[in-house]
Amino acid sequence: MEELSAELRRWIRTELQPPPGALPSERDLRRLCTGPCAPIWEYLIRHVRHPRNVKKIKGNLLWYQHLNEIQHGAGPGTPYMDVGGAVEELRAELNAVGGALREAGAEALELEEALGAELRRQGAELRRGAELRALGAVAAQEAQRLRMLRGQMSSAPR
Repeated sequence: MEELSAELRRWIRTELQPPPGALPSERDLRRLCTGPCAPIWEYLIRHVRHPRNVKKIKGNLLWYQHLNEIQHGAGPGTPYMDVGGAVEELRAELNAVGGALREAGAEALELEEALGAELRRQGAELRRGAELRALGAVAAQEAQRLRMLRGQMSSAPR
């Protein structure tokens, strides 16, 4: 739990880049990372990236490809011409990662909607329970009053 909350704090700092005072407290993060929500946060930390960071990763891959070509003298007739194939593989992998990110975002939205619906349902159940308890209390008061009236009527002289 401690590791997950620390990882979540790092993820929030790097991916969301909140203003200085907006980062949640350590206690709040630990509470978020407990119970049934922990797997959701683990998935989020592993799979969701800000588009700006994905763009940086793509740029870094292109830069390292360029450096590799310079270091190894990649040119026509050299064994390093296979880099083009590796670049295509990396592009395909990046496209797959982009698709996975879109799917993860859609799944996160679905989970959020399901959680909202469940919270609304629980709220409605709590309200119904409170209303039923209130009705039960009123009925108990009425029954007590009727018993008192019956007792008074039976003890009254005829």
